[in-house]
Amino acid sequence: MNRSAAHTELVNEALLALSRAGVLCWSNKTGALPDRHGRLVSFGLKGSADIIGIVPPNGRVIAAEAKTGEGKASPQQNRFGQAVAERGGVWVVFRDIGTLMMAVDHIRQSAADAIIIPVARGKVA
Repeated sequence: MNRSAAHTELVNEALLALSRAGVLCWSNKTGALPDRHGRLVSFGLKGSADIIGIVPPNGRVIAAEAKTGEGKASPQQNRFGQAVAERGGVWVVFRDIGTLMMAVDHIRQSAADAIIIPVARGKVA
């Protein structure tokens, strides 16, 4: 299996495991593709994690970066992870599902309860 296929398989397995654990999660693609005129169109935030999720019951955000083989987080990925952590989220680089699920368990055990701000007639109550 080539590196790209192994990475895709790891991300897909992680999405399934997170979903089974009740985490609202999605694949966070980044890159560029040609438009109908052949011009490259960028999408996504360069350096952002492969998976973004919201961990119940407290709503804490997890940004998970999958790595296979000898892969390492790039400087841009590390900056993204630092920005997530500075804002109260959790950044995890994982090579296996066990590591990712340990991070989810840690979030559930250590995070504060979710904050819900009611909105009435377009204003924060």
